[in-house]
Amino acid sequence: MKLFCAYDNSVIFECYLELIQMMTKTFLIEGMTCRNCKSFIELSLKTISGVDDVIADLANCQVRVSGEEVDSLSVKQLVEDSGYYFKGEIHHHSAKGSDVWYS
Repeated sequence: MKLFCAYDNSVIFECYLELIQMMTKTFLIEGMTCRNCKSFIELSLKTISGVDDVIADLANCQVRVSGEEVDSLSVKQLVEDSGYYFKGEIHHHSAKGSDVWYS
């Protein structure tokens, strides 16, 4: 981004922004029954390379994972190795978000 002087069109300020493509995936995970389970899953999944943020939702048995690169197989492996049940990735395909399927 550049800010130009209105008088002589010289560059007053120049800033370069690096845009990082963030991705978010939501997974259906069964077996999380308490806040300790929630915290454990969140902290565990944050150790995966490329993952920046994890939010577990106990009520809906879902985990939202965000980052530069979210590898579904790594998430599945870590969830199952931790003793929880990986039921698949939740996909939203309609504009309204009503078409949901699991893989």
